[in-house]
Amino acid sequence: DVKSTASNKKKTYDAHRIETTVFANVVQRAQKSFHTCQLLPKKSEEEIKASIESVLNKRHHRKKIKEEDLKKHVEDKSSHAVLDDFGSIKFITATMKRLELETSGKNWNKELSYNMHTSDGKCRLPPKTSCHTTGFSAIVMAYQTGDRIKKLYKQIKTNLIKRPCTAEVVLVWNGGSMKELEDDNTGKDLIRLHNMKEGPGGKFRIFVSEEHGLPNNLMNRYHPAIAPKTEAVLFFDDDGPWYSADAVCEGFELWRRNSDVQVGAMMRRIDFSSQRQQGEQFKQHQMSIKIAEQERNFLFADVSSSEQPQHIANCQANAGEHVEYNYRETSNPFLAQVALHSGSFVHRDFLCFLWHPALEQIRKYILDHPTHPDDISVSIILSQLTGKSLRVYSRFLHRIKRNGKNIVTRKQFNNRDEINNVKTPESTMHRKLLWKDQSSIHVWANLREEELNMVVGYFRSVSPGSIGFCLGAEAHEKNAEGINYCKPKFLFPDDIPWKKVEDW
Repeated sequence: DVKSTASNKKKTYDAHRIETTVFANVVQRAQKSFHTCQLLPKKSEEEIKASIESVLNKRHHRKKIKEEDLKKHVEDKSSHAVLDDFGSIKFITATMKRLELETSGKNWNKELSYNMHTSDGKCRLPPKTSCHTTGFSAIVMAYQTGDRIKKLYKQIKTNLIKRPCTAEVVLVWNGGSMKELEDDNTGKDLIRLHNMKEGPGGKFRIFVSEEHGLPNNLMNRYHPAIAPKTEAVLFFDDDGPWYSADAVCEGFELWRRNSDVQVGAMMRRIDFSSQRQQGEQFKQHQMSIKIAEQERNFLFADVSSSEQPQHIANCQANAGEHVEYNYRETSNPFLAQVALHSGSFVHRDFLCFLWHPALEQIRKYILDHPTHPDDISVSIILSQLTGKSLRVYSRFLHRIKRNGKNIVTRKQFNNRDEINNVKTPESTMHRKLLWKDQSSIHVWANLREEELNMVVGYFRSVSPGSIGFCLGAEAHEKNAEGINYCKPKFLFPDDIPWKKVEDW
């Protein structure tokens, strides 16, 4: 009957979301990449080295590394943490078998579980949509008192708490005990705000990592012990960028319609070195766009995993393939695989996975690597868990004055040429800390790329990338080579595609 069929479908859907199936899929994807790599013509060590050097030499706008910086980088690299090539296959398989033996025939002790939201201590992927959610929990992490926390306090009290979509703001304090805050004037202000039961303070609380047995660790911002009140969790770095309330609320609307993936604001692209990978990425990305367009037109039903866009294998050991961290092209929302923290949304249920024992090796790697790259790692992990690419939203919405009048909609412009000449504030284009010290960019970038190749090598595949926030909007353009982009780079309030169809 109808009820029985619906019940069976729900059981099948839930089975695909539970951690045992999710991690089995991660392992299978890595095994598939392994077999793909084995079929490729094997290159010699000299050819692989020459291939990687060629990629580095051809990279646009990358400064040459100074000899003294290169020497320091090589010396430091000897002490860096490492992840084994295809290491996910062995470690995840062994961990899941161990957990199965430890928990067989009994429920987990809730106090020891890394999951705070299910009765059986098992991680489950979030639902595809969460349209019932009306607000988000904003999480900001800090570890130092002084000028930086003064600026943060001002942002929390005068900005974040007052935003219409904010249900709560959580400060994850990584700087020791609560006493460290008590000894600082701004810290005292934060504690007073934390102790308030009504008004602005009723939406603010402090999570002290040390009280939960957590040492200073960037991954603490993702710990399930934080127990966000809402399913939607929004992250900010303690120095921002904070983006406008309107832009973030529109990002939240996109997340409500895509709560099974990460939804970010400031994106990063992973570039592939080989023509094989580039061709496969183009093919898989076109499939992503087709599926998104079908969903928007209500023509799309659930499909099997074989019909979903597939990850692209990265074969470095035998084929010399190399992935590049593209930190300069930050405005094209298509083909992005990494979202930086500020403005990034994830579902609360992902926190359980990010602290799951099966991913312990990556958490340790993040802690030990000199750049502590939790942003790259989290984006790659989430795409591996879901088998999907992240989504991105317009972190800036055009508000332009002309002749003393506010021009806030695309339709108010006279012609297309005028729209194409719209300028975007430089502050929305880059992370300010990265660009503050030009002399260190090239060293930092090489460290980030080292980490990227290490984490990608652990799984040995990368998602095809995001579909872009202007898909379905007038701003969507495509050039003669089939490259998608948005023009202008960010959206007008009346050109947001997910607002045009209420039920999408």
